[in-house]
Amino acid sequence: MELLKLTWKNMWHRKALVILAMSTVAIATAFIVFVQLLNDKIEQTAKEGYGPYELVVGKAGSDTQLMLHTFYHIGEPVGNIDYAVYEYVEKSPWQQAAFAMTRGDSYEGYPLIGVDSNYLSTRYPGAKVKGAIYSQVGEVVVGAHVAKSLQLQIGDTFFASHGEVHSSHEQHEDIFEVVGILSPLGTPDDQAIFTTLNYAWLLHDGEGMNRERGPITSIVIQPKGLMELQQLADQLNEFDDVQAIYSGKIVSSILSFVDTSRTFVYLISMVAFIIALMAVMLVLLAVSLQRQKDIALLRLIGKSQNYIVSTIVLEGMWITLLGSIFGLILGHIVTGIFSPIMYEKFSVQLDAFQFVSGEGWIVLICVVIGLFASIWPAIRAYRTDPLTLFHQG
Repeated sequence: MELLKLTWKNMWHRKALVILAMSTVAIATAFIVFVQLLNDKIEQTAKEGYGPYELVVGKAGSDTQLMLHTFYHIGEPVGNIDYAVYEYVEKSPWQQAAFAMTRGDSYEGYPLIGVDSNYLSTRYPGAKVKGAIYSQVGEVVVGAHVAKSLQLQIGDTFFASHGEVHSSHEQHEDIFEVVGILSPLGTPDDQAIFTTLNYAWLLHDGEGMNRERGPITSIVIQPKGLMELQQLADQLNEFDDVQAIYSGKIVSSILSFVDTSRTFVYLISMVAFIIALMAVMLVLLAVSLQRQKDIALLRLIGKSQNYIVSTIVLEGMWITLLGSIFGLILGHIVTGIFSPIMYEKFSVQLDAFQFVSGEGWIVLICVVIGLFASIWPAIRAYRTDPLTLFHQG
C-alpha cells in the first residue's frame, strides 16, 4: 500500500508529461470503443432492416442499391418495373405476403413510400400507431423520427417534392395529411413517410398513367419457406429487365465489406496503441531522468533495486489504467455526439449507454501495455549505480 501511495504521489509531480501520456492512451481507447459501437449497431441494423421479407424484386441493375434503397432508404431507386410483375407474385402460391412499393418523392428529404398499409402490420406486428392508418390517397402515416424532427402532428398537411432530396421548387400540387404517427421502430422506417400505393400514379396522372395500376419501384416478398423462396426467385429472374434478390445474401455481402473495414480500422487502432506505448515509455524515461536524485536517495537509504523498479512499473500501469478508463468514458461521449448525425444520414441509431463487450479486456490490455512500456525505463534505473545517480543529480 505504501508503494502504491508513493507511486501515485510521485506521478503527479510531473503533471504535463503524465497527462500527455494518459491522453494518448485515452484517445486510442476511445477510438476503439466508438468503432466497436458503430460496427455492432451497423450489423444489428442491417440484420433487422428487412424483417420477414426475404426476397426483393426490382429493376435489373445493382442488387446492393436495390436493397439499400428499399429497406434502408439510402441512395436512389434503380428504376421502375411493370405492375404485371406484382400481379404475378400476388397470384403465386409460394408467397405468404407480398407488397409493391412506389418511390421517388419526399418531404423535407424524408422518403414518401407508397405501399399497402398491411406492409406495416406484417413487418411490425407489435407496433402502435397514434391516430389512424392511411386508407385513401393523400393520407400518410409518418415515422417517429420524421414526426419529431419536423414537429408534425396529426392533422398537419404538407406538399411533397419530386425526388428524394428536398427541393422546394419542385413541389407537387397535391396536399398530404398526417393521419397517424408510428411508435419508434428502431429501424430506418422511423425516417420514412408511408402512404397509399397509387399515390404516385395519381400525382403523375397528367403524364397519362392509369389510376388503377402503374409502374412500381420494388416488391418485397415474405415466402412460405426456403423452397418457395428459391422457386419464386428463379421464376422472377426470367422476366425481362427484372431482378429478384435474396435479402439475407445482400446483407451478408454488405456486412462482409463492413468486416473488412473493421479489420482496417483495428489495424489503425493497433498503430495508435503502439504510439501510446511509445508515449508512455518516453514519459517514464523522462520521469526517471528527472527523478535521478530521488532514486539515488532511495537506494542510499536502503531501498532495494526491486523497490525502485516497482515504482517505475507501477507508474506506467497507473498511467495506462487511468488513460484507458478516461478513454472508455470519452468513447461513449463521442458516440453520443455522433449518434444524431449517424441516425440522420445513415439510419443507424447509436446508443452511447450501450457497453461494448470486452471493455474490461480493453482496460486490462492497456494496463499490460503500461507494464511493457515500463520495462526499459525500469531496467535502466535498475542497472544504474546509486552513487552515479546521486552525483548526476
